[in-house]
Amino acid sequence: MNEDRLRRWVLLALGAAFALHIYFVQELLAALLLLGAAFLAIALLTVVIWLMQGGGQRAVAWVEVRVRSSYTVLRRGFALAAELSRKIFHRPHSRPAP
Repeated sequence: MNEDRLRRWVLLALGAAFALHIYFVQELLAALLLLGAAFLAIALLTVVIWLMQGGGQRAVAWVEVRVRSSYTVLRRGFALAAELSRKIFHRPHSRPAP
């Protein structure tokens, strides 16, 4: 009977060790999944920021071309306004009314 009892305790110990091993593996897999998800989120955030930065550079380049072309038009308009503000709006040899 003593031998049966010892066998039972050995089997219980082996079963407990196996169950703990399975639990440890499950914990490791869960940690791997959580860390993988965290690194994936960080990678996605990095890619989104990188794409937004690239799009911003292209938008600035596009706006720069438009501003440079409109700058000449604005400069001519300001020159015309300055010229008109210096002109006297009466006839050359006229006198003011009494």
